[in-house]
Amino acid sequence: MISDSPNFQDAGDGGNGRDVGADAFGNCDWLETVTSVKTIGSGAFASCDKLTSVTLEEGVESLGEHAFYKCPELAEIVIPDSLYAIAPETAYPDSNPFAGTAWYDAQPDGLLYAGHVLLGYKGGRPEEETSLTIPEGTTGIRGGAFYGMKNLVSVTLPETLRSIGASAFYQCSLSDISIPAQVEHIGKNAFWACPAERFALAEGNPYLSEQSGILYNADKTAIVAVPYLLRSAELSETLTGIPDYAFSGRDHLTEIRIPSSVTQIGHYAFCNCRSLRAVQFSDGLQTIGNHAFAYCTALEYVLLPD
Repeated sequence: MISDSPNFQDAGDGGNGRDVGADAFGNCDWLETVTSVKTIGSGAFASCDKLTSVTLEEGVESLGEHAFYKCPELAEIVIPDSLYAIAPETAYPDSNPFAGTAWYDAQPDGLLYAGHVLLGYKGGRPEEETSLTIPEGTTGIRGGAFYGMKNLVSVTLPETLRSIGASAFYQCSLSDISIPAQVEHIGKNAFWACPAERFALAEGNPYLSEQSGILYNADKTAIVAVPYLLRSAELSETLTGIPDYAFSGRDHLTEIRIPSSVTQIGHYAFCNCRSLRAVQFSDGLQTIGNHAFAYCTALEYVLLPD
């Protein structure tokens, strides 16, 4: 049993909660019960063959990928209402933290939830269903939840949604993507290869902002998501850097001007933008990452700062 062990890191709430890091107790055959846990990293309890029950405390918000993967005897899981993100930064479809557990095996086929977080489909998604309305009350969508479901052409996100995990809709056929007002987190590649020209953001969202169809954080200093069919854009004048892979593979992008606020362009940031013809840099730029403009085969004009 793991409960109030002094070896846990204080979670910052007066000592009542505990953080468990990645792979912390993986393959611990002696472990039977987990209680008094607030944050669980990836693979933290994976392959614990004797683990039968888990209680997550109210206040826990995030659960890592594969946290309880292949715990075959795990049948009882208590999940608090506070949990809203599962595998938020995992870019793979098999990031379900409960796969290979007795709890998971006992769940019916169809849309599957852990508390208020949508894990995705169990048993596969019917091919004839091309649209999906995610119910109100859903607060999170697991990373990789709908990965590669190309027959999914329309999704309606609930107003209660707070987190969309990495690669959640990777290679889906969504052309109209509207982000609700309470969404505060969108993971990497959440809408990769979805044929959308822009993102629509609900008014009043205090966590995100939108300009030229691109999603930013609230003060537009960081890019959150770039639509896959983006053609051109005026980047935010407060943007400080362009992340790795941010515009990679945007084949419809023809031109872009990098504002003077940008000091760094990440690795592969514009790699494989095969229609990009012109790039204009400003004086503030200090670093261009590896392969940043590799395979931009149509590139004809580059204006570098003095």
